[in-house]
Amino acid sequence: MTNREFYGEEVKTESSWAGPARILFITLILAGGFLYYYFGPRVEDIQGTNPRASALTRPISMTIGVDRFVIPENYTVFTRNRRGGVQDNVEMYAVLPSFDGYSLPRQLDFESNDPNSPVVYFSLFDPVKVAKEEGQISDEIVSERAKFERIYLPTIANPKGEPWRFGLTHYKLSDSWAGADEDLFVHENSDGSLVIFRCLQAVSTMPSPWCRRDTYLSSSLGLSYRFKRSRLGDWRDIDQGVMNLVKRFRRNAARSPMDPEVSPAPASAPTAAAPAQAPATGPPSLAPANEQETWSRPPQGTPGAPGPDDLRPEPDDGSEDSSGSTE
Repeated sequence: MTNREFYGEEVKTESSWAGPARILFITLILAGGFLYYYFGPRVEDIQGTNPRASALTRPISMTIGVDRFVIPENYTVFTRNRRGGVQDNVEMYAVLPSFDGYSLPRQLDFESNDPNSPVVYFSLFDPVKVAKEEGQISDEIVSERAKFERIYLPTIANPKGEPWRFGLTHYKLSDSWAGADEDLFVHENSDGSLVIFRCLQAVSTMPSPWCRRDTYLSSSLGLSYRFKRSRLGDWRDIDQGVMNLVKRFRRNAARSPMDPEVSPAPASAPTAAAPAQAPATGPPSLAPANEQETWSRPPQGTPGAPGPDDLRPEPDDGSEDSSGSTE
């Protein structure tokens, strides 16, 4: 009688390669997970919320609020904005004094967080959608003068202010303000409107401070821009340069055919074809300098930034009027 007959059961044998195959399969799964973790796309990459520099000047058609723009790719900071179409907020940057977008020759300028950095960050946004996203109860369009009187003035340590250089008046925010290490610099235009800059102070935790302006160009379009505090003396040129870029991007849209995927902007007269794509490409990733810094958002109900080579700013010819422009 055999052992199989003695115990009344059948003995099953396993192939000699089954064990190593299981080990190999598990090893491949672990290796794949390891490679994806370190080299695969992250959630931020898929959503396009990672800053990534590009030297391409490919025109991107997009709509913000009810306004249509065509913006060269090398002005955009985040990949999500390069998809075009309807956008709630478009983050951009340019370099002084030419207000050109990112390029390889100026790569070090865009990467630098030096206190005298020549880079200006600016964004266009839909104020209604941004207010909803931030949970604000009111989406009221507040002028800079109204904002100064309602929000800033009660928290200013020196209500009368002190005359400063470059046509500005300096106000010191009191400790009751959330950003105690901030100063206000205000300019009054001839029509009574105000231009307000919130400037961080140079402290140990903020050795390279920014100045920032938040304003509205219309009831459906907000603008925010920021630059290094050391360049506050150039605020007029910076303001005019940013405004000229916004005008130019709008004019580009008026000269280009209407993108059927972009709505609800009204169609403009189609004329010139889109510029050819430049062959150069930027480095794989470039984080804007302000990522190393923090900045408190404006109080509830106030505006705030969620903060082609041939498209250079031109002198304002008065053909377009903007509520955000200065005298």
